Amino acid sequence: MFYVRTADPLQRTSTWRDNLEGSLDYLIDVVIADKLKIAAELETEMQHVVDTYEDEWKKAVTDQETRKRFRHFVNSDAADANVTFVKERGQIRPATLEERKTKLLDIPVVVETV
Repeated sequence: MFYVRTADPLQRTSTWRDNLEGSLDYLIDVVIADKLKIAAELETEMQHVVDTYEDEWKKAVTDQETRKRFRHFVNSDAADANVTFVKERGQIRPATLEERKTKLLDIPVVVETV
């Protein structure tokens, strides 16, 4: 949470730590020794993050309203004829260019509605 508060937007964690005045010793003083007297605030903020976490991909799979947004065309329920699949190890995967050329496809495009 200290990183979230003090890092520049899109700054990598390693770069942030390397550029931190006082480096790792300062970070240890702040987080472990509570040098700035903000440990309780950081803990509260972190608990809020944990309590409100939502897996966006799980929601995309399980929530019907969210799932409706994942389709080939926004204004049509039609499938994209350019997207084809083949079976591999009991699952489907996108066909390679060579498979599409040789018409070795055994699965049509399917738009599932669950």
